[in-house]
Amino acid sequence: MLTERDLRRALFCVIELHERQRRKEAPGRAPWTPEMIEKLCRAIAEVSQPRQSEADGKSHSKHADKLLTARQVSARLGWGVRRVQRRAAELGGELIDGRLLFSSAAIDEHTGGTQ
Repeated sequence: MLTERDLRRALFCVIELHERQRRKEAPGRAPWTPEMIEKLCRAIAEVSQPRQSEADGKSHSKHADKLLTARQVSARLGWGVRRVQRRAAELGGELIDGRLLFSSAAIDEHTGGTQ
């Protein structure tokens, strides 16, 4: 059985591969990477220790939805990457295995759902 740490490492690797392919820095195409990223996020959400009581039956994990990189958030918001990095706390950014990642839902909430 994979631990939460193992799943986060796998997620980091898949996101890195996906980003390199998108930038054409890695050979080939792996159309499965976006789906794998979503599956790993769901798996992490399932094995993560809940931060709040789950008495209401809902998952409180920040990782249950799609994760975005600072570059993706900057494109969504029309900001520079550095501005996104400086405002990471305000945008709900989280360091996961050394990468600054943002919840898609949190970014949508920040923009008022206009994206």
